[in-house]
Amino acid sequence: MSFVVRRLTPDDLDLVRVLRLQALHDAPSAFGSTYEREVAFPDDVWANRLRPDGHPHFVCARDDGEAVGMVAVAFDESDPQIAWLVGMWVDASVRGTGAADALVREALECAGSHGRRVVRLHVTDGNVRAEGLYCRLGFVRTGSSFVRDRDGVAEIEMERRS
Repeated sequence: MSFVVRRLTPDDLDLVRVLRLQALHDAPSAFGSTYEREVAFPDDVWANRLRPDGHPHFVCARDDGEAVGMVAVAFDESDPQIAWLVGMWVDASVRGTGAADALVREALECAGSHGRRVVRLHVTDGNVRAEGLYCRLGFVRTGSSFVRDRDGVAEIEMERRS
């Protein structure tokens, strides 16, 4: 199976909303936010996510054009060397097929093209499959973690240096 990854534009407002809500519904423990919170967002919140000067969002689609995953790259405002991989999700139907790899690689390329030499992320403690993906792509645990206020779940920090 092959996939096409592309950057989302402001015209993709409906797509980013659908994918994000699907991700929050599908894997609620994997995210810091909740479906209930984000389903109530007005259009301007979704549009703001896709503004040209904002954090790049990428979608992964099958050959037939169906979107099956998404990721965003957030640029650290306090350190111009650091980017964050956030909002990573792929549909269960394509897990283990290379879709997640394609998204992470695109995010890494984007971060590098903006001069970011370190890419960090948080992964839910115990999400072995996700952590395995990140390890396979060169990420290592940093030793930092935090506990989410909303549900008491630990998030482990990982990073990849280029």
